[in-house]
Amino acid sequence: MGKKSKNLASPVAAPHKELGTVHRKGRDVHTMTAKPGDDADVLRAWRRRSPGLQELWRDESAPVTAWEGVTFGEAGGAAEGRVVKIELHDKGLTSVPAALGGLTALTMLDLSHNMLTQLPVALGRLTALTTLDLSQNMLETVPAEVEGLTALAQLNLAHNKLTSIPAELGQLTALTFLSLCDNQLTSVPAELGGLAELMDLSLGRNKLESLPAVGRCRLTLG
Repeated sequence: MGKKSKNLASPVAAPHKELGTVHRKGRDVHTMTAKPGDDADVLRAWRRRSPGLQELWRDESAPVTAWEGVTFGEAGGAAEGRVVKIELHDKGLTSVPAALGGLTALTMLDLSHNMLTQLPVALGRLTALTTLDLSQNMLETVPAEVEGLTALAQLNLAHNKLTSIPAELGQLTALTFLSLCDNQLTSVPAELGGLAELMDLSLGRNKLESLPAVGRCRLTLG
C-alpha cells in the first residue's frame, strides 16, 4: 500500500503591525498600542546633552524606567510605557530640549532650583500637564505658547528674573494656583482676571505699579 502524502499548508504570515516599545520591569516589551519607546529616546538624548543628567543617570544602557526622577505610566493603563512625571529638582540643568514637547502623556514637570534661562516653545504641546514647577531658575521670559497647557492647574514661576509674562496665561482656564513672586515684574496682564478657577495668586516682591482685578482669588503680596 502506498503512503498517502500529507497536504501541508504553507504557513501564512501574520499581518504586519507596527510595534512600539514599552519598558516594563527592567526589560523592553513590544506592544502594538503606541510608540512609547520614543519617550525613552527623548530622555536619553537629553542626558547626552546635560552633564547634570549624566551625573544623575550614570548608566545610559540601564532601563529608563530605573532612572531617578522619572515615572512611567502603569501597566494596563492608558499611559502605559509613557513618561507621566519628571521631577528633576536641583540637578544643575541649564536647558530644556524642544523634544520634551513630545512627552504628551506628562502630567507633572518639576524643574525647580536649576539654572534655566529660557524655555522651548514646544512646551506648549504638553496638553496633559497639570503641575509645572519652574521656580528658582533664571528665566527672563515665558513663551506665549504656554497657552497650549490647557489642563494646567498649578504653575510656579517664583524666584526667576521675569520682567513680563505673556497675556496668553489668561487662556489657562484650569489654573488654580499661580506664583509669580520674587521676579522683576512691573505689571501683570489684565487677562489673569478672567481665570475663574484661580484661587491663589502670589505676586510678592516684584516692582508692580498696579494690581490686576482678580475677583475671589486670594492675592498674596508679602
